[in-house]
Amino acid sequence: LQGDWSSDVCSSDLISASLVRLSAEKILEAIEEASKVPYNQRALNKTVRFAIRKEYPIPLPFFMADPELVDLAVDNLLDNAVKYSYPDTCVSIEAVMAGYGREVHFSFRSKGLPISPADAQRVMERGYRGEMARMTSSEGGGIGLWVVAQIMQAMSGRLELIPPNDDGWLEFRLCFKCYL
Repeated sequence: LQGDWSSDVCSSDLISASLVRLSAEKILEAIEEASKVPYNQRALNKTVRFAIRKEYPIPLPFFMADPELVDLAVDNLLDNAVKYSYPDTCVSIEAVMAGYGREVHFSFRSKGLPISPADAQRVMERGYRGEMARMTSSEGGGIGLWVVAQIMQAMSGRLELIPPNDDGWLEFRLCFKCYL
């Protein structure tokens, strides 16, 4: 992920970010490459496919972020999608313009272990693992989503969780302010 030019340095309490102007299209290309890593294609004895939307009716925006930190956040969300999705699931990934063009969200949607409303309030806390995650796997220490939330805060963005809908789709979003 290469930025066009350096602009700012931001930080949370734990992480410093060197922000550069990034293209949403380039991020989608990087996500596609990351999804091809053998671990992501076939892990934990189950196959997970990734469907990355690459065509949009209007050009996707630019935004400010740290490319290395975006890579870490994406890797964590891909890893979680593999760990917690049902076998033979397709993880849908796309960029979505929101807030009347003031934000871009990178959406990671999949069907997998449900997250209760109570767990949804806590899964971004350090060391917390949802009830179903604890019951089905000893893998993980409950820090991944907390780290992603810290990364996003350092870049003046946020991590959102959209709890499962009636069809069982769970969505995580990496949300960035657009660069005008």
